Amino acid sequence: MSNYFHIAIGDSPRGTIRVYFKEHKDSKYYGETRCFRDDLSTGSIYELERNIDKRVQWFKQMFIETVELEFIKEIDKEIEENYNLELSIPEDGKIIVWHGDNVIEQTALRYLANRFKNNEIYEISVSKSVEKEFNGEKYKARATGECNPEEIGKALENISLIKEDTKQMFMDEWNELRKSKSTLRILKDGKIINVDESYYDADILEYTPNEFMKAARVIGTVMGMSQQVVGDTFIDYRLRKLIEAGKIEYRGKLRSMREFDIKIK
Repeated sequence: MSNYFHIAIGDSPRGTIRVYFKEHKDSKYYGETRCFRDDLSTGSIYELERNIDKRVQWFKQMFIETVELEFIKEIDKEIEENYNLELSIPEDGKIIVWHGDNVIEQTALRYLANRFKNNEIYEISVSKSVEKEFNGEKYKARATGECNPEEIGKALENISLIKEDTKQMFMDEWNELRKSKSTLRILKDGKIINVDESYYDADILEYTPNEFMKAARVIGTVMGMSQQVVGDTFIDYRLRKLIEAGKIEYRGKLRSMREFDIKIK
């Protein structure tokens, strides 16, 4: 039985990795694929291991403000699965963390290095292995979720063991991050830094037009044009803060981002 445990940051990359290994069961690195769904780039991570309830409460408040009520009902179960069931891996298990050059996966990588300090940990950077093309221009994949099964196989060729000094560096960086009470982090020059929660507000205002447009479209544009990888719920949350502040006008029902239009006020 394989002793490898692949950890994907999110459902989409986990699905793609599973598809790849379904067709490559003879791979040396064949093993279980676990999913870590929590986006540690947003929300409270202050002394996370002892304050998981504060993180849950922050997300519940964000979901209330974005009217994502169905997520509120599931968040406690989600946290339980994320931090206990999915990450229940024996100390002799060899862990493979998939990531790219984005704050969500890089923050998770540091948390996981600290969580599994006693395990043998490998990493696979899709950003170092996978080249994409869009409108005739080539670029490096920013996230594992951008890759198809064939590209997953290509990235697997560049698997590398995280040496003890690198693991210690990741652990130190995680322990520094968890001292901050910031609720938003970005990746800049390869470093994870804390920023104010309003960091994306300027982008939201820039891409909000003078005539009414679907909020979901504006949110998608902000995400697509940003140098960061950020979730749509967080951008929706900040957009609503700008509505509250009187900087953006809306029409429709604020039940979900697809049910209202926005424009600069």
